Amino acid sequence: MDRKQYEDMSKLMARKMGAHEPEYFSLPDGTRVIKCQPCEGSGVCDRCHGKGKEKNGLFSSQTCELCRGTGECRACDGEGWFKSL
Repeated sequence: MDRKQYEDMSKLMARKMGAHEPEYFSLPDGTRVIKCQPCEGSGVCDRCHGKGKEKNGLFSSQTCELCRGTGECRACDGEGWFKSL
């Protein structure tokens, strides 16, 4: 599969899943990457906003179940992007 076919397939899958089309960009070294959609490229957990804890009631908090307390996006391992073909 070449790059054009991969990008077309990614866009089609995103539309079918109701997600936004992937955003492509290049790193300073020229590597082509796709912006992570769950964290919107920040690399931070979108549930706890990087704190690693979630409010559980008015006064107590618990470890975030999504990032397991790391505060990093689990989809991209805190990078904010995925390598593209």
